[in-house]
Amino acid sequence: MPPKNTEIYDKYFTTQAVGDNDIEGVTKESLNYFNQNLLKFFPEDKDIKILEIGCGFGRYLSFLKNKGYKNLTGIDISKEQIEAAKKTYNLNDVHVADAIEYLTNTKQKFDLIMLLDVVEHLELDYALELGDKVYRNLNNDGILIMQTPNGLSPLSLYRYGDITHVRAMNVQSSQQYLKLSGFTDMSFHEAPPDTTNIKNLFRRIAWEVLRIFIMVYIFIINGNFGGKIFTPNIISVAKK
Repeated sequence: MPPKNTEIYDKYFTTQAVGDNDIEGVTKESLNYFNQNLLKFFPEDKDIKILEIGCGFGRYLSFLKNKGYKNLTGIDISKEQIEAAKKTYNLNDVHVADAIEYLTNTKQKFDLIMLLDVVEHLELDYALELGDKVYRNLNNDGILIMQTPNGLSPLSLYRYGDITHVRAMNVQSSQQYLKLSGFTDMSFHEAPPDTTNIKNLFRRIAWEVLRIFIMVYIFIINGNFGGKIFTPNIISVAKK
C-alpha cells in the first residue's frame, strides 16, 4: 500500500526535505553528492528517457538537465514537493502521482529509472509490487539506480532521521529485493563523503581509516564482511 498518512507527505518539503535549512545550501550539498556518487552510473547518451520516482523538489532532475539530459520525467506523491520542483527549478514534466498507478497506466518505457531514497518509506507488499513495475517499465538494457539507508552503517543519521522510514537495507537485502523484481545483473556501491572542500577531504581521509575498523568489527561478530559497504547510504545499480 502507498503511505497511509498523506498529511506527512503533503508537508514533506517544509518538514523534512529542506525544513529549516537554506534551499541553496541543500542543493549545493546534494549536487556535490550526486556528481561524485551517482552521475558515474548514467549513460553518456543525453537522449535517453529518464524517470525519477520520488523526485522530491526536483534537485536531481535539475542537475541532469544542466548536464544536458533532455528526456526527464519526475513523479512524487507530495504536492508540496512537486510545486517546489516547478517553482525552484522550472521543471515541467513533474507530476503528483502514486508510483504504481503511474507505472501501470503510462505507455512509456524508460532507459533509466531512479529510485533514490524511496524504498525505505514503503510497506513490503507495496515495495515488491513497485519493484516489479519498475522492471516491466524499463527498456531492454535499461538501468535502475536505487539508493537506500544502509543498515550496516554504524550510527547513521539516515535510518532514523525520518519518521516515515520503515526499513534500512544492506547488500544482501538489496540483492534479494532486486532479484524478486526480476533483475539478475546488479552491483552495489558505497557513497563516501565528497572531496569538494578541505572539511570534506578530511572527512574522506578519516572515513578510509575508520572503514578498516568497521570491517574488522563486522568480521568479528559475523564471520564475514557483510558486503563491504558501510557508508550511510548504499547505492544499487541493476540492469535489465
